[in-house]
Amino acid sequence: MKYKKTGFTLIEIIVVTGAVGLIMVALIGIVLSTFKSQNRTKAKNLVSQSGAWILSELKRDILASSSWKIKCGSDNLSVGFTNIYNGEPTTFVCGSGKIASNSAHPATLNDINKVTVSCGSVFVSCDTLPSSDEVSAVNFSFILTSDILGIGASQDFDLKVTVRN
Repeated sequence: MKYKKTGFTLIEIIVVTGAVGLIMVALIGIVLSTFKSQNRTKAKNLVSQSGAWILSELKRDILASSSWKIKCGSDNLSVGFTNIYNGEPTTFVCGSGKIASNSAHPATLNDINKVTVSCGSVFVSCDTLPSSDEVSAVNFSFILTSDILGIGASQDFDLKVTVRN
């Protein structure tokens, strides 16, 4: 009498387990790559949106001041001015990874989104009219960086605001 074979051999089971393992490793790699790409995109968007907001705040405040009341700091890391609408003096300073204001904005400009600022040696510079010390334009330059789950993003921001008289 012949015996009928039923079931799988050990070799067949090992081969199938190995194939399933390889497929799982490939799928996990794809999923992790997708999450990493998503976090990179989030970090870039965060930096871009934060930088655009900071630039709009700087521009708005400089445009709300008079050209003869703008004073760039000799350290190139600060600018002071007086608001023409409410007479409030304001100073923007870049340092310790933040852009801060002493009066108009009680918090630092970049605290909201957990980004850090690098201003290098020149955060702000003032262009003056040739015939006087009156400021004709204010130039801002800084780099924002963000780190989301170990994935970093950074972007340079530059702004030139031509001052109204």
